[in-house]
Amino acid sequence: MKYTNKLFFLSARGDWFKRTCGTTRLPSRLLTAPSNCNTTRKIVKSTEATSSPFLSPWAIYSRWLKDHPVKTKLLTSSFIMGAGDVACQFLTRYEKQQERATDLPNVARSSPTPTLPYDWYRTAKFFLLGGVLVGPALHHWYSFLIRLAPVQNTSGALKRLAVDQCIFAPAFIPVFFSGLQFLDGNFDMDQLRRKLKRDYKETLIANWAVWIPAMMVNFRFVPQHYQVLYSNAVGFCWNIFLSAISHK
Repeated sequence: MKYTNKLFFLSARGDWFKRTCGTTRLPSRLLTAPSNCNTTRKIVKSTEATSSPFLSPWAIYSRWLKDHPVKTKLLTSSFIMGAGDVACQFLTRYEKQQERATDLPNVARSSPTPTLPYDWYRTAKFFLLGGVLVGPALHHWYSFLIRLAPVQNTSGALKRLAVDQCIFAPAFIPVFFSGLQFLDGNFDMDQLRRKLKRDYKETLIANWAVWIPAMMVNFRFVPQHYQVLYSNAVGFCWNIFLSAISHK
């Protein structure tokens, strides 16, 4: 008799949830503890998300970011920096081919212009710098900024932005150029000084033009565990500029 009453109770409860919550897929823990409709929707949604064999790329990335935050950020930085250099090289090749085609005499314009060789070592350098320099630097720097201004509101975002663009950005540009020279195997302080004297001001002004509005959005609106990803996404275009100016 007690078993029959329990079955009737569970059946009635399932009908009630179907009418009020729009589902009959009740996880087992709902049958042993009271809950409301909102809790049911959240539990059912999380159960379906974790049990589904087909996850979207974003869901897979979010899971990796949650389970392995540092490794995921390092790999993301590597791939995006490498992709930025690939795009830069193809754009540079296209521009130079157009210039050569314009400079050739009219008779020779029909002949194909020579193709510039692709520099795979240069792409490998950017890929490596993304994993061993940019990714770790951003991870630890953003952790510091979160501790500095833990509340994600307008005043907190402005505080992080001021520290980021007045301290980190000016200091990181020479570090980045030094890393490229080191990987080239010809690191020289005099050469680095000449490089910075020639390109530092232009790079810093371009950095502020791109990153001040981008980082305001990042610090104010982007969830903290996705802020490195957002910076890398914006950084794809920035890396095209960095790749071009570092190989002038």
